[in-house]
Amino acid sequence: MESWISMLEIKDVTLGYHGKKQWNRVLEDFSFSMERGRFLSILGPSGCGKTTLLNGLSGVLPVRKGEILFEGSELSPGTISIGLIPQSYGLLPWKTVKENALFGVQLRDGKDFASKEAQYEKELTALAERLSIEKLLSRYPSSLSGGQAQRTALLRALLVRPLLLLMDEPFAALDAASSIEAAMLCLELWEEYRPTTVMVTHRLEDAMALATDILVMNQSGKISACYQNPWQGSYDCQEEEYFKMKRKLREAVLAAHGKGEEKP
Repeated sequence: MESWISMLEIKDVTLGYHGKKQWNRVLEDFSFSMERGRFLSILGPSGCGKTTLLNGLSGVLPVRKGEILFEGSELSPGTISIGLIPQSYGLLPWKTVKENALFGVQLRDGKDFASKEAQYEKELTALAERLSIEKLLSRYPSSLSGGQAQRTALLRALLVRPLLLLMDEPFAALDAASSIEAAMLCLELWEEYRPTTVMVTHRLEDAMALATDILVMNQSGKISACYQNPWQGSYDCQEEEYFKMKRKLREAVLAAHGKGEEKP
């Protein structure tokens, strides 16, 4: 049998933040791995370390202990293209949509950006049309709707041609209809570009519609359940097996909160 190396490996990682007086541990000895081109959704209670994990993967937080490997080498935003969509989208208010979209490749390329700018602008225009924001490129974030801001953040993330795409509650600020529309567009683009993707969400429907795999973290920051998801691409499917899977996930999330499901 042919052996394979996981695209992404997290080995006994400890992550946390520096407080005013001490270092505060959030995740300790955390491990998991995923294969190339998979889409992982992470569910779990608030404060369990989901966002901390994304910050460690993106390089925002240094690894205190353990290691994070990408194709067998240490994961570093300096050597691997990483696209990040934070909870608040991270748009700079003094930059236009176009300038925000280019900011990721500017940071990555540094002094080499100028020689590639024309090509990036061509790619930006094509992607903006796919995202239906091509007429918004000269506007500022304060004038955007939630959906437009989300698409701008997605444009910025995809423009770096990420091998690893990280998304933190990307649809939380959208209404139900806009959330479904944005999620399906995100899935369409994922299928085209196929980055290895990790998404934090609290919505079971989003996790089931987008992910190839779903992981549940408990209040202690440990993995309490992990499932392969056969319902990628489906929102509120009416098949019995869909509801069984959704119930299984709901029970796993309730257990992760330390709660049992209430009986009728």
